[in-house]
Amino acid sequence: MINVKNNWAQYDPGLLSENLDIWKLLARTRKDRKFRQMSILAKGGMGKTTLLRHITLIYSQGKHRRHRAPKLVPVLLRLRDWGDELTQPQPPSLPQLITEHHIPSLSKNHPLTPPPAWAAKLLTSGKALVMFDGFDEIPAEKRPQVSEWLSAQIAEYRQSVFILTSRPAGYKDYTAKKPAIPIYVNRFNPAQQEAFIHRWYLCQEQVFRPAKQRRQAKEVATERSNNLIGQLQARRDELGYMAENPLLLNMLVTFHRLAPATELPRQRLGLYQGICKLQLDDRPCARFIQMPLPYGKSLALLQAIAIGMVTSKSKRLTINRATLLHFLAQHPLLQDEEVDPAEWLKAIVDVSELLVEREPGEYEFPHVTFQGFFAATWLAKPQDKDTIQKNAHLVLQNWNEALWRETVLLYTAQLTPRLLEQIVYKALEKGSEAAELASIALKEYPYYSKLSTNLTAKRMQNKKEISISKEEVKIFISYSKADFKLVESVINRVHIRRYKRLEELLESKKWRKADEETYRLMIATVEKEEGQWFDRKDLEYFPCDDLLTLDYLWLKHSKGVFGFSVQREIWEACNSPINYNDDWSKFGEIVGWSEDQGWVGYSSLKFNIDLSPKGELPLLGNWGWNSGGHRWFPIILSRLQSCEIQRSALADL
Repeated sequence: MINVKNNWAQYDPGLLSENLDIWKLLARTRKDRKFRQMSILAKGGMGKTTLLRHITLIYSQGKHRRHRAPKLVPVLLRLRDWGDELTQPQPPSLPQLITEHHIPSLSKNHPLTPPPAWAAKLLTSGKALVMFDGFDEIPAEKRPQVSEWLSAQIAEYRQSVFILTSRPAGYKDYTAKKPAIPIYVNRFNPAQQEAFIHRWYLCQEQVFRPAKQRRQAKEVATERSNNLIGQLQARRDELGYMAENPLLLNMLVTFHRLAPATELPRQRLGLYQGICKLQLDDRPCARFIQMPLPYGKSLALLQAIAIGMVTSKSKRLTINRATLLHFLAQHPLLQDEEVDPAEWLKAIVDVSELLVEREPGEYEFPHVTFQGFFAATWLAKPQDKDTIQKNAHLVLQNWNEALWRETVLLYTAQLTPRLLEQIVYKALEKGSEAAELASIALKEYPYYSKLSTNLTAKRMQNKKEISISKEEVKIFISYSKADFKLVESVINRVHIRRYKRLEELLESKKWRKADEETYRLMIATVEKEEGQWFDRKDLEYFPCDDLLTLDYLWLKHSKGVFGFSVQREIWEACNSPINYNDDWSKFGEIVGWSEDQGWVGYSSLKFNIDLSPKGELPLLGNWGWNSGGHRWFPIILSRLQSCEIQRSALADL
């Protein structure tokens, strides 16, 4: 499911739905030209490419009528395939790219020959649905030029419908005029997770059983699905963030099916490690297949391939067969074992499926995040001091590069506390964007405070028996007290650096910019992108450390005029309204958000400590108005209250 960026959603309440699907937006293209230019933004594994393939399939089958979508001819172009062509001094036009490059690549054995000027006529008549997939997968230095080409083609053939996908980090390099409607892919909610698990298991059980056993397949699928769903519900705090991502949920279900007696990994790193073990070792053993190389050596080869791809000049995501076989033939692991490179490659593709051949003679990892994992593991493995420093320098060089994001996160998750400290402190010198990634990296690091918080929560609930997992035991055994303190120190340093810009804005009394920065920090904390809005869950479980820090900074620099706690006192004096009623209207009038029984525009606020009413800020920028966000403030204020209670309780322990 998807949602539309705030400044468009404000004009149509229907676009505020968290369950908006792509077909409603395609139907909208008939009456609103702006919806003929859409960009779909989401992090890795959220299903952007899968969505475009789904659209292509539905149109190809003529099933678009079920969704009341306009009749269009789908053209799906993977941008990374055409980066060189689009950055030539004289790049092809869109009709030329489709006719002379894309169509010939679809069927090399049986060439397709479209009628003369077919693509140009299709585009100018408005009958084409052109989908550009993976802007972020183009090398960074080529993105600005490719963005100019894309915008020029979209403007030239504005009668047709265009969809562009990208990760948000890479989309920042889109320097040309951007598509009119930005769209964000929502995370799976619990109901969607359950539906996915049930369908996945039913499909698997039906495929591996004869037709006569369909009833048994359904019973087994239901039993196993319910078991996994029960584990996810019981361990929501640990596994919830992975279950919200379609790719990671697919990996969790795969892990559960193939290793039902094994505890589900609680972090992404452990999940990738577990899946690789299953695919490279357990799966071949279960099928009585002898792999050309043992598990550890095949794993090392995949790591070497991945690091070679991410460090290549073009940071490529695919590698052709000849280049790959040449690389393998030179590798000592295959030479020492006297294994045929082609034989090893065939086994990895056919059995483990950790390399895939999507196009004839072109190989890639099943998802770009697997490439990042293998590269990260190669960089983080124990080596001599000089190599460790060289690898650390390489990671820091690419810290803010979109294609390195997964490598950075999964690399830092494998470091010793001492090396983590060195890397993160150097990264913080790169600015606020680097600090945000460092903050995310620490969330995935297996550090002590996660465990101590878990145990503290259990104590607060007065549970007599306090149990910890095997992973938690490993943390206790492998880390010294000094290590624990070191990681906590890194966390604190990152926390302070994240709020540096906000403090600078508050000190200089730039209240409006400080309010917008508060929104940016909060939306990043819940791992969403600027332009998205919060849902109820985001605010109900907003991290207390961050909320209390924001409140403290606003209180300190406004001398008690602004701050969430100031707003909370006024809100409580107005009977703590939860819904939109007379009490809420009274609250809005006191803090200056409304007057004469009407809500004022964001730009009409005073943003002046001498003129503003007490509690006017923070309001979280334009989000407060464009998405009706000011009506969510009771949730923020209630959360602040519970955070203060929790802080007092922890102080008493």
